[in-house]
Amino acid sequence: MQIALLILSLFLCVMPAKAFPEYLKAYKQLTTKKPELANCGLCHEAPGGGGDRNTFGQAFQKNKMKFTEKLMEEFPDRFMTLKGG
Repeated sequence: MQIALLILSLFLCVMPAKAFPEYLKAYKQLTTKKPELANCGLCHEAPGGGGDRNTFGQAFQKNKMKFTEKLMEEFPDRFMTLKGG
């Protein structure tokens, strides 16, 4: 039984994380995007994506995965402004 649990836990550790490249694609299409941030590290702790979300990623999830004006105002470091600055 312990061996089966060990094998199962090892299997779960090596399973690839499910990625959602459509969110990154949506970010890249924004006129307010910052090109240098257009990678999985936009929302994840790890620049390669997967795993824990950073503060922005958590807020994006709470915002139903939508890039809204309010979200952009809350995270000005993730977006360029169209208002002359």
